[in-house]
Amino acid sequence: MMLCRPVTWLKASAFLPFMAGPALSLTCPEQTAELLCVMHQELPESYVMAFGTITLVGQRPQFNSDTLEYKPPGPYRATFSGHLARPSGFDLPARFALNVMENCLGPWCGAVPTGAPAVIFLKKVENGYLLETFPCNRTVLRGPTERDLEILTGCLRKGAC
Repeated sequence: MMLCRPVTWLKASAFLPFMAGPALSLTCPEQTAELLCVMHQELPESYVMAFGTITLVGQRPQFNSDTLEYKPPGPYRATFSGHLARPSGFDLPARFALNVMENCLGPWCGAVPTGAPAVIFLKKVENGYLLETFPCNRTVLRGPTERDLEILTGCLRKGAC
């Protein structure tokens, strides 16, 4: 065992805690059907609740992790296919085009639920509907259960959750 330069080794080890940067993480609260419904009832904008699938039209913008921006910027097009919610349930068949805007908080971005049914909250805008996604999914409930759907339609029937 060779310890020719113990002082150099000790000096180098003193800097080890400063060489690794802190790991950043984003902690999101668990999204429940009731929480999402209450959140949207309190917003000043009008939202429509829908259950179905989203299919992208064309290419999804690419996120640049260096600039923290999408290229190209701005909303992109998609198609919704499923059912809109009414007090009687998710029983109004619907298929329409919509705009999607994926929002980010630093390197964490909201994601559009493609490939599997989800409950989504669509903002009513002058030219149709807008799905805004956020890092903590406040507009999307992925893989909802039958109970989730019952809770959401119950909130519509009562006018509150």
